[in-house]
Amino acid sequence: MPPEPPSMPPPVINPLGETNLNTTPMSPMSSGPDIDLGESSRKSPSKKLALILIAVLLLIGVVGGGAFALLKGPLAKKSNAPPIVNQNPQPNPETPPAPEPPPPPQQTNDDIRAADLNIVAGGLASYAVANAGAYPSTQDQLVHLDALATPCIELLAANFIALCPNDPAGAPAFYGYKSNGVSYEVTAKLDDAACARTGAVFNGSICLYKVSSAPVVP
Repeated sequence: MPPEPPSMPPPVINPLGETNLNTTPMSPMSSGPDIDLGESSRKSPSKKLALILIAVLLLIGVVGGGAFALLKGPLAKKSNAPPIVNQNPQPNPETPPAPEPPPPPQQTNDDIRAADLNIVAGGLASYAVANAGAYPSTQDQLVHLDALATPCIELLAANFIALCPNDPAGAPAFYGYKSNGVSYEVTAKLDDAACARTGAVFNGSICLYKVSSAPVVP
């Protein structure tokens, strides 16, 4: 009987789904099926390429991070960028206006009367110095103090006063003057019912402001 043809081995199935068409019978010395090295050799370059790509990306990340750190660090300090100008500056607070000085207190008629009599007393003191301590005499009689009576005539003639004052209330109110030649007294009737002003005294029911002569040194 003719010999039977050798039986064909079953096809080798590739794990990737490809059928190994190599029908070469296995060698009696082989311990297993033949390994197809062609497929592995074709896929190894793509793995190497992926590794190279990953390495390049890592390198780019390291270099880029270092450059960013340099820009944010010493190099940034040397930048000549113009300073940032605030586009909405806060307005300066306005200086409050200085307070106005309070108005001077209004002078009353009694204030004017006291000031007028002190001016006349100053003129009489100058007259006494120039006349050996004597004053214009009225023989100790009370007279109206006006420009046509003693002592205003003498005081005005010697420029010891600039004018002869009159009571601010007008007539019949008046300033009085009397002198015996050695002393004098000038008076004015005040409106102050309490007669509390310094130099004022009651004469009956009338409050009089008085200025009297003082010792004069010739």
